[in-house]
Amino acid sequence: MKSRIMFLVFDLNNLLPSGEKSVEGYSITIEQATRHQAGVYQCKASNGVGKPVEQSIVLHVLCKYQHLFT
Repeated sequence: MKSRIMFLVFDLNNLLPSGEKSVEGYSITIEQATRHQAGVYQCKASNGVGKPVEQSIVLHVLCKYQHLFT
């Protein structure tokens, strides 16, 4: 059986558009992350035997404060 790795990328239950991330092999890359990419990232691995293994992380993106009011 072939192992399967799947990345679920979401923020407040909304999937991140595919153009904002790239998945290759066992890695996910977000180029030039902004606060819009912050959120929960989940990796799910399954080989068809037993239960899938899942691991989640929370990505925090620090950004420069911009004062918009005068």
